Formats: sequence, C-alpha cells, structure tokens
Amino acid sequence: MASTSSVNLGKERMRPSKVKGVDEGLLTSFKQARALGASINEPIVMEKAVELGKELGINFVPCSGWLGRCKRRQRIVFKVVSREAASVDMSTVDTWRVSALQQLLENYNADDIFNADQMGVFYKCLTDKTLDFKGNVCSGKKQTKYRLTVLVAANMSGSEKLPLLIIGKSAKPHCYNTKKLPVEYAVNKKV
Repeated sequence: MASTSSVNLGKERMRPSKVKGVDEGLLTSFKQARALGASINEPIVMEKAVELGKELGINFVPCSGWLGRCKRRQRIVFKVVSREAASVDMSTVDTWRVSALQQLLENYNADDIFNADQMGVFYKCLTDKTLDFKGNVCSGKKQTKYRLTVLVAANMSGSEKLPLLIIGKSAKPHCYNTKKLPVEYAVNKKV
C-alpha cells in the first residue's frame, strides 16, 4: 500500500482543455493585450473565446466554469490596476475618534450633525481591474478625465437628506434639462 503522507488530498487535478486551440489563441491574445496595457475583464475573455472558436470552426460557447479552469491553467488572476497608498496612521485616527470626537459630539443633537462626502462619476472610463498573470505588477494607462462630482449629505439621525449636488463642466448640458432634475446642478470648468 502506498503512503498518503506526501499526497495533497485537497489539491484538484489540472484537467487539460477540451478546446486547446481556443485556449492557446486566447493566451496569445491575452499576452498581447496586457503588453499594450489594456484592461481585460471576464466578459472580454469570453467574447474573445467565442471569436476564436468561430475562427477555428468550433461551435464553442464558454461558461464560467470553463473560464475559471482556463484562468487556473494559465495562472491568470483578477487584480486592481492601481490603488492609492494609505497615508494616515490608523492608530492616531482611532485615538482621536475615541477621545476628542466623542467630546465634540456630546454638545450637539443628532439632527444637527451632518456628514457630507463627494464622489466622482467617471462616465467615459474603463474599469480599474483587469485579468493578469500571477506575480506580474499591474499597471494601466491614464484614465479619462470626463467626470461629474457628486456631493452627498445627510444628518446623523437620517431624518434629513440634502438634495444631491452635481458639479459638471458644461453650463447647459444637452442631454438633460438641469432645472427639472431632482438634484442641484452647478458648473465648474476645472472639474
């Protein structure tokens, strides 16, 4: 009887692809696209697989199971293209939150404490995630600068929510009538 001490029972066996030509063509296309810095997501890979199947005369309809196995065989993973590094020491933030913030909030009613935050809506922008090979450093191209800035604000109790404030570049956008929208619209040429 063979010893099972050196066998990894939790490891799946790597099955060869049933559509090897599609896999090989996909890997070549993938390498070329990543070399150019293109962001690649799963729907793009699936569409390319269908296209390659047609070129090879195969009626191939990829599914998520096939895609998962293909990614494992080729050691491809989904990554975030870039991220801002954390620049604040969290222990300092936690100390301030426990001591100073609590003392400030004691003097006010929850209805009188508001929180506001801004977010950018990049409406002509590619995703910041892509498929890439394990171990590769992931970098991308500059993103488009078409954006709207949205300000969201509400009080602590949730009883009052201010209308959204949208800031855009165009004084009179052609796509909608800003006077009839349920939001406030402002213009800033630098947005």
